[in-house]
Amino acid sequence: MKFGLITTYVLWLFLGNVSVFAKNISYMADMDGVVNTLKLKKNNHVDIPATPILISPPTNEMLGANDTALIWQSVSGASSYRVLVALDSANFTIIIEDTTITRDTTLLLEPLIGTKLRIGTKYYWRVSASDSSGAGPYSIVWSFIPIPIRQFVPGAFWYDTNRNLIDAHGGGFLYDDSSQTYYWYGEYRNSSDPSHAIGVSCYSSKNLYNWKFEGAVLSDTATNSGGNTPVLERPKVIYNDSTHKYVMWMHIDAADYSAARAGVAVSDKPTGPFKYLGGERPNGQMSRDMTLFKDNNGKAYLIYSSENNATMDASLLTDDYLHQSGTYARILINDSREAPAMFKYNNVYYLITSGTSGWAPNAAKYAIAKSILGPWVLKGNPCIGKNANITFGGQSTFVLPVQGKPGRFIFMADKWNPNNLPHSTYIWLPLTVEDNTPTIQWYSSWDLSIMDQTTGVIENKNFHPKEFSLSQNYPNPFNPTTTLSFSISHSSFVSLKIYDVLGRDVATIINKVLPAGKYKYRWNAVGLTSGVYFYVLRHGNNTITRKMVLLK
Repeated sequence: MKFGLITTYVLWLFLGNVSVFAKNISYMADMDGVVNTLKLKKNNHVDIPATPILISPPTNEMLGANDTALIWQSVSGASSYRVLVALDSANFTIIIEDTTITRDTTLLLEPLIGTKLRIGTKYYWRVSASDSSGAGPYSIVWSFIPIPIRQFVPGAFWYDTNRNLIDAHGGGFLYDDSSQTYYWYGEYRNSSDPSHAIGVSCYSSKNLYNWKFEGAVLSDTATNSGGNTPVLERPKVIYNDSTHKYVMWMHIDAADYSAARAGVAVSDKPTGPFKYLGGERPNGQMSRDMTLFKDNNGKAYLIYSSENNATMDASLLTDDYLHQSGTYARILINDSREAPAMFKYNNVYYLITSGTSGWAPNAAKYAIAKSILGPWVLKGNPCIGKNANITFGGQSTFVLPVQGKPGRFIFMADKWNPNNLPHSTYIWLPLTVEDNTPTIQWYSSWDLSIMDQTTGVIENKNFHPKEFSLSQNYPNPFNPTTTLSFSISHSSFVSLKIYDVLGRDVATIINKVLPAGKYKYRWNAVGLTSGVYFYVLRHGNNTITRKMVLLK
């Protein structure tokens, strides 16, 4: 039997219970429910394998970046498969060609994410089977889009469960105890005019990875009823245990930012709708970038940039959270800070802020206080790692305590795209506190398992070693955590850093003055690939380097 390429017609061949359908370049075979047992003949002499049938993922599927594979139906007699992945379906510009697959009918995507495949980009794939006779025809073309659903990828596009980009900028977060659900509120910028938000969006999640769009819970037509305040920014929501109301505060402003007001809205449900109650200059002061903070005693505060962003104010709200109580304090006076994000740990308050450089990212700073009303002491940059000097390209918006994990926080920032604000992305990173010093460590990708690890330095200051030493990490090889131990004989500036084989700084463990003593540090290498790494301890003029192996 001999037949060639069919371009415009459909050919049906009946051989017992066998039917072969071919149209254009796609062939399919089926014999009594057994797929791909038929071989096509070529040149009347040589049999070649049948066309593979694609199984998963369904075409145009959004895929989790860390546990997804391309899967197809096994072809009878095939000895190997060729998988092609391309950037387009027309010209099929190949970026991945794998001919090493033999027995398995699977191509794992995890090793390719971040190297050959990018989060949020659409790709096209097809497969052909081969044996000693040659290669068979390619399958039909399917597409897929890698997305992070069980890991956080700072700065990448992030899709909701409806496969749309999450649109919640300058966001605030609320954990609702009754439903054990996180809610994310932000500037809803899905607009033909991206220069301002069209309202406040709301998303819900049980696990912080996957977010469901709950809709626009407040429209800008409510906050801009007089036409003088088209700007709506940085919405934050807290729950009032006494009134059982969800209260939202936000920055509303004129197009030239001359109004500088704070608006308030209220709802019976976290998913809205919220009723807008009006706007004001709190305590008669200008109010721009802002955040809300609810303390353990139920008292709530509005923290906002004032005096043309030169100073911040911390204002105690009334018991219903709907008005200013009249008690407030000027803080960070003449420090020109904005984008406040507040959290509390061990009865100390922390405030992470940004400099006032417009859309351009700058170095974050943190401040600490024992009372929200101050006095506050402005400190240095809490960020460590790649692009720490510009807050990894982002600007602070919130610090979220992780439920069920005391002392564990997520630092949240916006990576603004001023040329396309709806396509601005998000930077989430783990935040730890040690000796009243918050640290935000850069990871190219990470997951919540890092919150389960014992991090930070375990000190024994009563032990006085006679020499400077660095022990071999344990365990080694490791996955993904290991313990680093060292001793220093006298107080000095100490630096402990991790480098890859190319000499790139991938993590900073310690970078400060330490007293004499013995130290241990549990390091989590989540987000890094398998390979050899070096950890380097510097103490005064002394340096020790050791090698370790990450094996995933």
